[in-house]
Amino acid sequence: MPISTTRKSVLATVCNRQDVVPAKRLFAAAISYGKWSGDLCLLTDGIDPMDRDWFTSRGIQVIFCEPVIPSDLWTAAKGTRLPTQVYLLKYYLFTETLREWETVVY
Repeated sequence: MPISTTRKSVLATVCNRQDVVPAKRLFAAAISYGKWSGDLCLLTDGIDPMDRDWFTSRGIQVIFCEPVIPSDLWTAAKGTRLPTQVYLLKYYLFTETLREWETVVY
C-alpha cells in the first residue's frame, strides 16, 4: 500500500487586513478551547508583514491568494450587491491549494 503524502486535517479561514484580530481569536480558541490538534491555515489576499509573522511564528501556514475577480472588474462593479472580495477567497478551499490535507474544516 503506497504511503499517503496528504496530511490529516486543517482548520482554514480567510482574512484580509481588517479581519486579522478575529482570525487570531479563531485560531487561539480552536487550540485552547477546542483542543484542535490538526494543522492551521490562513488564506489571505494580503496582510501586514508583522501580522503574517504572528501567524507563522505559531505554526499557522499563511497562503497568499490572488483575488478571484480581477481588481478592474471589481472596481467597475462597486455599488452592486457583491460580497467583500476577501470572502470570495473561499474558492481556494476547493482548489489544489488545500489538496495536501484529507479534511479541510472551514
